[in-house]
Amino acid sequence: MEHAVAERPVKKRRLWMRILAAILATGLLATAGLVEASRVVFDKARGANEAERNAAGYLADTTEYLGEPLTGRMTEVLYAYLDEPVTYADHYLRMSVSIARGNVSSAADYCAACIRLWQDEEQPLSELWTKLACLHALLGEYAQAREELDTALSVGQADADPTMYLLRAQMSAQLGDAQGALGDIASYESLAGEDAALAAIKAPLYEIAGDYESAEAAYTVLLTGAGGEAPDPAACANRARVRFLLGDYAGARADAEAFFAADPAGVDGTARYIIATCALQEEDYALAAKSFELALAEGYPGPAGVYPSLVYARYMQGDLDGAKRAGEAALQIEGGESAELLQWMGVIELALGSYGEAADYFSRSAALDDARTDLYYYMGVCFIARNEYDKAVGALTQSIARGESLANSYYNRGVCYAALEDYENAYEDMQSALAASGDAELTASAADLRDKLAKALGK
Repeated sequence: MEHAVAERPVKKRRLWMRILAAILATGLLATAGLVEASRVVFDKARGANEAERNAAGYLADTTEYLGEPLTGRMTEVLYAYLDEPVTYADHYLRMSVSIARGNVSSAADYCAACIRLWQDEEQPLSELWTKLACLHALLGEYAQAREELDTALSVGQADADPTMYLLRAQMSAQLGDAQGALGDIASYESLAGEDAALAAIKAPLYEIAGDYESAEAAYTVLLTGAGGEAPDPAACANRARVRFLLGDYAGARADAEAFFAADPAGVDGTARYIIATCALQEEDYALAAKSFELALAEGYPGPAGVYPSLVYARYMQGDLDGAKRAGEAALQIEGGESAELLQWMGVIELALGSYGEAADYFSRSAALDDARTDLYYYMGVCFIARNEYDKAVGALTQSIARGESLANSYYNRGVCYAALEDYENAYEDMQSALAASGDAELTASAADLRDKLAKALGK
């Protein structure tokens, strides 16, 4: 099978450059220009992420030029400037020099040329394709790098290096393909055997893929692998998060407490936040509120996301004043004004009887996200309390259109129509409220009003 490589033309060197190279060839090898030209600047640990760092590591391990003595590298660089590259060996040398110098784009061009010229050379074709993939990874071209690794695997299947699958897994991860990355790791382990050290890579990939059971198992491997050492705080926190998603709130709280014990000096509110969210799910609102407040006091890195939950916990405790204070504090911080928080502030003001303030909060919430559940229903209730029946009809009509709180929305809109002396629409809404109602008290009240409206309308 032939594999096409995009060809970029190599620019012809000008005559004066060739003459200069010939002059340099007659000079001393230790000239400053040649020392600079042959200097190895390639860093095996270079790269902004694991994919790039692993790619750099592969290139460092498979580029013989990097291991040569200085005089040998200088001689090769000198030779490289004498003429244009023609043969496979010419391009391979220039690729190696470019890798050493950190000229990744040039190295990729020369590597592609090597692949086009390859004919049973000393270097396996699969190695060249892998080098090209690593070079493109260093250029941030992960999709192309993954395709080239596939080609490397196809042309060298008989003697496939298992680490190629780990490289491919990193490319898949950079592309956001968690399932693909997990498949690559599985291929690696089928060739090289299971490796417990890979749990640190697999755990977050399982989590991204939504396989929380496998993620929990992988994080457990990381924790049990610590032996007699103190547990890794990050692994404790990560397993706590996964256990929370699995609904194991007791286990999540235990992990959060272990996280706190493992690194008391590095507390940033994370453990408190996990404990608080678990307590919230277990309806222990007092513990949830206390833990959310401690998380904020300890400097939890996302305070804007904590406050709505704290407001909710205080509200469910019946502490309306405490909930209001927490909400007002949230509105003072950068990023604190969210649609969720504004809706809760509206609910609190509604419960406190401050209908104007409540309506204002609901309106501000709608301006940020008008799809929030029951937002327009609450807004309608506020307008009714203020005798603003026209506005209430508009808000409740929005609530009905969204299919939210249908029985209550129809009932309250019917009351508004009756107040506006639109008895026909009021009657129809009471009929609709009865059809949607599952509450005995609402059903009785709606039936009574319907009958009175029917009598007034002569039905």
